[in-house]
Amino acid sequence: REIAEETELEARVIGLAYVSESYDGSTHVSNVTFSLDASGEPRVPAGSDHVVEAAWVPPEEIVSRMTVAVAREPLLAYLCGDARRYFGFHDAGITIRWSD
Repeated sequence: REIAEETELEARVIGLAYVSESYDGSTHVSNVTFSLDASGEPRVPAGSDHVVEAAWVPPEEIVSRMTVAVAREPLLAYLCGDARRYFGFHDAGITIRWSD
């Protein structure tokens, strides 16, 4: 459902890709990433206020497109065949502000 909302693609979950976690000050952030089966061209839904871009990109472009290491490094490791399923970062290197 989330993939359809963010990219207008229909997708099927294949399995767990990896889990990553980091800290933003005293805030603990956990990310669970799944491997999916999807096809078609992703699009940013009309009226989206938080999706900047949706696109298929080759792995070598990920380094230049994803600047946040806690998101980029586990993804690259997974795509390159790394068998680890957990990645931990003591410091996220970013600040996330959650609206209450």
